[in-house]
Amino acid sequence: MIFLSKNAKRGKKVTVNAGPPSGGLAKVLYPIQRELRRNGTLYLMALPAVAIIFVVSYMPMPVIILSFKDYIPSTCIWGSYWVGLKNFEFLFNSGIAWQIIRNTLLLNFLFIIAAQVSSLTCAVFMNEIYHKYIAK
Repeated sequence: MIFLSKNAKRGKKVTVNAGPPSGGLAKVLYPIQRELRRNGTLYLMALPAVAIIFVVSYMPMPVIILSFKDYIPSTCIWGSYWVGLKNFEFLFNSGIAWQIIRNTLLLNFLFIIAAQVSSLTCAVFMNEIYHKYIAK
C-alpha cells in the first residue's frame, strides 16, 4: 500500500507494508492467502497426486466393513447381518490361511524385486542412449 505523507508534497513516495489485517477471521486467512499466492502453481501441480492418493487409499475404506458382515448381495452392505470376527475365525480355522499369507508375502516380494530390476534396467538403457536431441 502507498501512504502519502508530508514527504509526498516534496515529490517523495513513502511505501509502507500494511501487513496482515487485524480482524479475527482475516488474521487466520491472510497467511493462507499469501501462501497460495506465492506457491499456487506448486499446489496446482500436486493436486493430481493428492486426488489419486485420495481415490486409491481413502475411497475403499468404507468397504472394509464387509469383512465383519455376512454379506448378501440382495440386501446390500447395510442390510447384511453383523457377524463380528466369525469370518476371521472361519479363515484361520481352515487349513489354507497360512498358505494364503505365505503366497501373498512371496508374491509381494517378487513384485518388489521385479520392479527394482526393471527400473534399474530402464535407467541404464536411458543412460546409454546417445542422440543429438537428447544428449545435452
